Amino acid sequence: MARGDTFTPNQKAAVPVVPQSRAATITSNTGRDTVAFLATQLVWGERFTDSKDIMTSEHTTTWHRLRTALILSQLGPTLLLVTTIALLQFGLAQTDLSVRIAAAGILLASGILGALVQFQVASEAQQLSQTSGLHSSSASWMWVVKYATPTIFVGIYLALMVALFA
Repeated sequence: MARGDTFTPNQKAAVPVVPQSRAATITSNTGRDTVAFLATQLVWGERFTDSKDIMTSEHTTTWHRLRTALILSQLGPTLLLVTTIALLQFGLAQTDLSVRIAAAGILLASGILGALVQFQVASEAQQLSQTSGLHSSSASWMWVVKYATPTIFVGIYLALMVALFA
């Protein structure tokens, strides 16, 4: 029996009941009676899933994917900055000019790519939060990822350039 099928009140149906929040309406033969019934998890032998539950699950999965991408996008530039600082201790600033320019270029490229990924991920996370209403407290801090983190990277990069070329 599907939605819109006829149902007589005297008829015994072995039909699972739909939860109140997921009430379905079946009209009787006469059209005057409306029978709302409650269900557990099965409707006509199939698992009944609320589309809101599916969306919440998909949104949570997407949120975790975005968060993982954000964390991974910060690892590369951070490791390169730390490595450069360590190499400065072992004489990177005294190497040939071409080596120092290459080091500066690698840092700059990884920083730009990392910032682009972080900005994109943060924008997607904010959009996801707006559409789903989930994770709004975390999404309100995405400005840090979009603006503060790249600004800090630029400051560290400039300090390293002074150390490399001064």
